[in-house]
Amino acid sequence: MQHFIFCVLFFASTASIWAARPNIVVILVDDMGYSDLGCYGGEIQTPHLDSLAHGGIRYTQAYNTSKCWTTRISLLSGLYHQRSDRDFRNTALIGEVLRPAGYRTWWSGKHHANFNPHKRGFHHFSGFLGGAINCWNPGDARPGEPKPGWGSKYAWAFDDKIIQPYTPDKSFYATDAFTNWGLEWLDEESGEDEPFFLFLAYNAPHWPLHAHAKDIAKYEGVYDNGYETVRRARYRRQLAMGLFDADTAPLSPPDHEDWNALTPTQRKQEALRMQIHAAMVDNIDQNVGRLVTKLKKVGEFENTLILFLVDNGASHENPKRGKKDLDAAWGSVGSFEAIGRSWA
Repeated sequence: MQHFIFCVLFFASTASIWAARPNIVVILVDDMGYSDLGCYGGEIQTPHLDSLAHGGIRYTQAYNTSKCWTTRISLLSGLYHQRSDRDFRNTALIGEVLRPAGYRTWWSGKHHANFNPHKRGFHHFSGFLGGAINCWNPGDARPGEPKPGWGSKYAWAFDDKIIQPYTPDKSFYATDAFTNWGLEWLDEESGEDEPFFLFLAYNAPHWPLHAHAKDIAKYEGVYDNGYETVRRARYRRQLAMGLFDADTAPLSPPDHEDWNALTPTQRKQEALRMQIHAAMVDNIDQNVGRLVTKLKKVGEFENTLILFLVDNGASHENPKRGKKDLDAAWGSVGSFEAIGRSWA
């Protein structure tokens, strides 16, 4: 699968733009390949994003800065990343611009820097100040569970309150929690006259590969035929969709291991990596569906601009640092795996 950054732009109703300032929702996901989504040729089930894309604009050409935090600097400041620094000290953030203009500003999820966005123009921030987390438990081991795989314990901020380590209860799953917080703000402030800006920064599907068992089960067997089978099937669907033509964008040479050269055990493990990755993307889509449902319920969908994008496309990283329970089921709290180069 090719590395690519993409953006999907949706307007629920162009007529309503001129009646009032629109609400703005920016959804940023982490390390996802652009062909993962159904609307870009993927086999992963993403009906909510597909529906929005078919009613909006799909971009097929874009540029990025090829890294996580550099992309975020550009997105949040409007600057090329080299004109700022990792703490964005010499520029205004989008919250610092929109808040004085009368917007309610909310940010939920990942912030790959050390400062608290609540002090930089955001009425609400709930999330972590770092690059990667254990999706099930970003803190200390909970009773009856193994130590969290990966194990880095970044600081978390909840408005002006800093917690480190942050050890949530056992019902926590990062993508679900980040959505929950955004929906809570919508509930609390529904009926207000001021428009809102919501930055929903998911860490998924960044490693470590963690997903709900029910979502993993949906992709049982889907990846058993290996990298090239999936790659070619996606390309055929992209051509059929008219995203590009074969003369302009021929299928690139394969850049993955020979599936048939792997042992049966290795093939099973490789298929499971992509199966969990797919489950993480599937869960993102489920949460986008929850957000759209809420926007409709509170009467804001028709005047909301929704942008969906990826920070840097699929990641070939297969990090070895960090801790994991070798006996833990892949996808569970004690595990620490990545999709690796061949799937990326």
